[in-house]
Order: sequence, then C-alpha cells, then structure tokens
Amino acid sequence: YHSEENWDSLSGFLKGSNISASDFGEVLSDLNDKISEEEQAELWKKYEEQEKAEAEAQAKQEKEAAAQNENTAITEMHQVLENSEVEGEVLRIRAIFTECIEKSNSGSYQKVAIEGGYNAWFDGDVLKMINTTAETTTSSYERIFNYENGQLIFAYLKQDGNESRLYYKDGNIFRWSYPETTQIQDNNFSNPDFVENGISGMKLGMELYQTAMDVK
Repeated sequence: YHSEENWDSLSGFLKGSNISASDFGEVLSDLNDKISEEEQAELWKKYEEQEKAEAEAQAKQEKEAAAQNENTAITEMHQVLENSEVEGEVLRIRAIFTECIEKSNSGSYQKVAIEGGYNAWFDGDVLKMINTTAETTTSSYERIFNYENGQLIFAYLKQDGNESRLYYKDGNIFRWSYPETTQIQDNNFSNPDFVENGISGMKLGMELYQTAMDVK
C-alpha cells in the first residue's frame, strides 16, 4: 500500500464496508507484518482525513437542511400586541437599538465577521446585533438586525435608498414603516405587503442569526 492507487483501493473497500475508525485500527494491526510503521501511520492519517472530511460534509448538509426547514416554517404572522401597546414597545426597542450601536462603537461588544459582508456583535455569548460592514454599507444599502433572548426584534433594511423598518415581538411583526419613517403601518395584517415583508425580514434576520452563532 505504498501508492495513492493502493490507498484508494483500500479506502474504497473500507468505506464500502462501513468500517469504523477503531475497526480500521485493527486492520492496520493485521497489516503490521506487511508494512512498516511509517506506512501504517500514513494509512491511518489518510483514513482520519477522510473520516473528518465526510463528517464535515454531513454536518454542512444537516445545517443547510435545518436552515431550510426553519425558513420554510415561517409562513404566517399574527397580532400579538394591542394597538395601544405598540408605541411603548417601539420606544423600548429603539432604546435597545441605540444601546447596541453605542456599545458596538465603544468596543464593549465583541465583533465577529460573518459571510455576506456582515458583522455580528456579541455580549459574551449573547448575540445582540448584526449589521453590514463599513465596506458593504453605502448611502443606498444598509442592514441592521437587533436580537433579544435569541429572537429578532428589529430589522432595518435600506435598499436603493428606500428604508424599511420592521418591529417584532414573539416572532411576529407589529409595525412596518416604509419607505419613510412617517409612513407607518401597525398590525395591518389585512395588507399582504405588511405580512410578506414581516416574513421576509424575519427569515433573513434568523438566517444571519444562525450563521453568527455557528461562527461564534
């Protein structure tokens, strides 16, 4: 088993037999008399690399499947706040937003770069905010997401200069302002755009949340 060809043959046989790493050790022991310790160590190394690659591929597949299931599960939203309660909750979320911006700027939060041009901001192990990096943020494009107890509570989405602000409680939208802050809809579940934008904002925010937690 000196060559890559011989390794491929052995590897294919062992893989087809669903042999475990520990059982493979016994196989190597049986080969002791036929190969040197150096060759045995090389075979073991190759097998471990193969096992690691297969495990990583499986983990990635499971992660993608879980994310897809989570996203497709968000298909509807409903009212969770009375109209009289909306303004108070909005003010509370705005205070959280301001605190997150201040602490991220002051270095109180740990910054973790994630794919897609975003930074995730952690207070210890708790994810507080995700926003677009300075390099990806422009005058016409920016995204900010705030989280509380593992849930999305606010999403700011600027696209082509139009600003969308989405406020959430218990996984449900209750306020949407677009494209200006003065154009406000509260609990307007009879409007399909209100619901659809709430769902799309939630999906994006939670996709990024999962990505950030995986990186952390």
